[in-house]
Amino acid sequence: MPTAWVTVGTAAAVVIVAAGCARPCPIPAAPVATDSSVPGQSPPQAPPAPATLPPPTAPVTLPRVTAPASLPYPARELFADPVTVARAWMAQWCATDYREQRRWNVQRAAAFQTSAAAAADLAAGDTPDDLARAREQRRSRWCDEVSAVTIPSPRTSPTAVVVVVTAIRTEVVSGVASSAPVRSARRVVRDGAGRWLVDVAVAR
Repeated sequence: MPTAWVTVGTAAAVVIVAAGCARPCPIPAAPVATDSSVPGQSPPQAPPAPATLPPPTAPVTLPRVTAPASLPYPARELFADPVTVARAWMAQWCATDYREQRRWNVQRAAAFQTSAAAAADLAAGDTPDDLARAREQRRSRWCDEVSAVTIPSPRTSPTAVVVVVTAIRTEVVSGVASSAPVRSARRVVRDGAGRWLVDVAVAR
């Protein structure tokens, strides 16, 4: 009658049937242990993760801007004479920043202007393409050494004069600064409340 031996290994039970085989009977190979706790064997190593490379050019992230930069309510003294109001207007009109929305410098300067002058400056302001180039170049501008002087003109009257406003405008493009003079000739008028306001540009 055939005799069977049962050998229980650490990884699996191996049944050896003696009947029908020559002596000595072949012993099936034991299965390869995959348990990392088996002495003398190292735990399997996971393949290294592929390296993550940054994109070749990181996009410029601009802060979300939802309103023009705040401008304190102008003191009445700024409207007391044509020269003072023209200088205050130039300081706002001259300053632009690529992180702002289009023509916001004009909107800030409008606090010192007539409505007709503000509308004309808005119509002549930067185009969408101008803003796109400014953002691509990271371009900002501001003015220093702002001065203004009234000049003789046939348009001069008790409620209107012509003022020439000049300044040194600094422009920063991709971190590189340069400066150049800027100039504007403006009609400045006095309204019914006695305030002087910058009006439309005039040719000299």
